[in-house]
Amino acid sequence: MCLGLYWPVLSGKPIWDDQTFLFQSAVMKPNFSNWEILKSFNWPVSVMAQKGIFAIFGDHYPYYHLVNITIHIINSLLLYLCAKRLNLTYALLLYALFILHPSNVITVSWIIQFKTLICFTFAILSFYFLLRSEESHQFKFFSLIFFLLSILSKSASIPFAAILAAHYFVTKKKSFKILFIPLLLLTAIASFRILKSPSSPISSPYVSMEKVEKVHNQGTLSLSHQISNILGTSYYYFWQVFLPIQNAPVKGLRYDQFSIIQFAHIFFISLLLFMLGNSFSSYVLLSGHLMLLPFMGIVFAPFMNITWVSDQHLYLALPLFLCFALELIKKGKWRFLNVIPYFFLLLFVFKIYETVPYYKDEMTFFEASLKADPYNVPIAHNLVISYLEHNQLNQALNLSETFIHMAEGVPEIRSNPYFPDLFLLNLRLHQPSQESK
Repeated sequence: MCLGLYWPVLSGKPIWDDQTFLFQSAVMKPNFSNWEILKSFNWPVSVMAQKGIFAIFGDHYPYYHLVNITIHIINSLLLYLCAKRLNLTYALLLYALFILHPSNVITVSWIIQFKTLICFTFAILSFYFLLRSEESHQFKFFSLIFFLLSILSKSASIPFAAILAAHYFVTKKKSFKILFIPLLLLTAIASFRILKSPSSPISSPYVSMEKVEKVHNQGTLSLSHQISNILGTSYYYFWQVFLPIQNAPVKGLRYDQFSIIQFAHIFFISLLLFMLGNSFSSYVLLSGHLMLLPFMGIVFAPFMNITWVSDQHLYLALPLFLCFALELIKKGKWRFLNVIPYFFLLLFVFKIYETVPYYKDEMTFFEASLKADPYNVPIAHNLVISYLEHNQLNQALNLSETFIHMAEGVPEIRSNPYFPDLFLLNLRLHQPSQESK
């Protein structure tokens, strides 16, 4: 079913950062050594893996999509194995809800998100071997190795070390104690490298996510703005798990003002934790939020902030939130509660079917994102370039004109760091055709 739902993705073209970081990147060329990647990159494992895949497949895009779909299926099966190891009665339901969750469409369909997928693979393998470490001491070593591979694939799994440590405290198994110091050291070193590293220099006509994040990091945000970011991001990702009605690839939601909904959400989560007390439900709920920390705007570092609200950030936290929901259903006394997950499965299948077409090419990707956030200047800039690359000059001119007119009454657009780039694009479109080319 998963393969069938994702089948249209196989014909999808590269989108956004796919060209910058993969198909047009100097790093992917044979003369750029793996040793240089290992020495200079924060995420060398995922970069070297993609370099190897690029050497095999070249510009044959369907194979990249097939690799991503396959890894997602493997991740779902590994999640099922861990759930069985934990003796969770709903292991099969957890597997089904995860493999068919529509928030995973962007991670699976966007070629460059291969890094998120293998980051999850190594993280879940680390947890799986931790669970098996009672059988043999060698599994502790495997757990550490896979955790290291995970944080070297993408820094999103750094908080996972706290979950491994928490499992030790909950289970009170002394055999886990030997893992503490290595886990702590690996996490500290990886965190320090990420916090101190500059954003990667990008040479591309597109405004990449990393470029926007670099500008965002350099800016100064008020404390109230930062708190609003954290509350709003937490609110969005939590409810997107259970009601995934936001289909746009990049949501671009603006959390620049306090909202009563944000505070109501925090009150709701606090009340849940109070009512559940010291239980497995509380642990998975807190762990889910812990995995979202890099994307809540708390730490302003390269690749780790709220600049873009996008569902690939949810991939590692999703199993924990789904586990929390199934725990609540298991605790319920109403006999029809067990039917609820199956209604959600039907909803998830429908939403995947509805969402997959957004990834057929970059124009569709940007158009859907701009519809979700009509004031998103970087997305508009990218869409104008995409129109130009496909010789749709009128669409490019109309969109750039629209934003220039909107900027007169919307200070947020006028003050955006990338509005001058969009303005210059518009000027060039008004010049003779040869100069425009």
